[in-house]
Amino acid sequence: MRVLLQIRADYRDRPGGDATQATRTAEELRTLGVEADLSGGVAPDLAGYDLVHIFNTQVIGESVRQAMRARSWGLPVVLSPIYWNPGGFRAATHPDRGKVRETASDRAERALQRLTLGAARLLLPNSRAEAAQLAATFPGLPARVRVVPNAVDARFAAGDSARFCAEHGLQGRGFILCAGRKEALKNQLGLIRACRDLGLPLVLAGQETAGAATYVAECRALAADAPAPIHFLPNLGAEDLADAYAAARVHAQPSFYETVGLSSREGALGGC
Repeated sequence: MRVLLQIRADYRDRPGGDATQATRTAEELRTLGVEADLSGGVAPDLAGYDLVHIFNTQVIGESVRQAMRARSWGLPVVLSPIYWNPGGFRAATHPDRGKVRETASDRAERALQRLTLGAARLLLPNSRAEAAQLAATFPGLPARVRVVPNAVDARFAAGDSARFCAEHGLQGRGFILCAGRKEALKNQLGLIRACRDLGLPLVLAGQETAGAATYVAECRALAADAPAPIHFLPNLGAEDLADAYAAARVHAQPSFYETVGLSSREGALGGC
């Protein structure tokens, strides 16, 4: 069997949970003897594939084209939606919370998401909560639904606390860790405020993209005069991240929403 796994084109430059899920799914399928190819963006040629598995309907522009192209080739589509209704996040971050209204862009996004979901033969949400979100937001979808929880790489159980603390001048079990791309959705700003108020050391590990530059600058400004140190680290590789989990007292994931917090699962395996 030959399967094409498709994800957003920038999955290497902008890593995230969806990229981890797609990459590791491809790797594990290969161990089962399935010929699995992973492609970012819209593949020009689907000849020779038996099935297309698409990841992420929150970045819908590419997903809908991937789904429609697969259908035009007569191929069955499996979809890992990685979906959560963004209404609460948009309301919480709107400058005037009392006047939040659904826009034409919001309605268009939801229509494209329904089109993509409707093209799938099988939906694979990664939690019962995500499945409930899909049923509530998009009632009447024809596809079968099977919840497949996110797995966690065993490497995260073998971190070296002392190595991480020595490299960054930290005390083992003496700081809070937040692993994730630095952006408004992940709500690092709220976590910085809480740690400032409590006088707790904080480590923020994750990519800083150009699109979130204003938000990151706001985070850095708020952290500058915190009573306890707040460290801004880049996106960490698996080994360094495992060390960070082993060293942290607790992992905090204050996002406005997550389908399942993959980094918190990794942290739990790492002992924080």
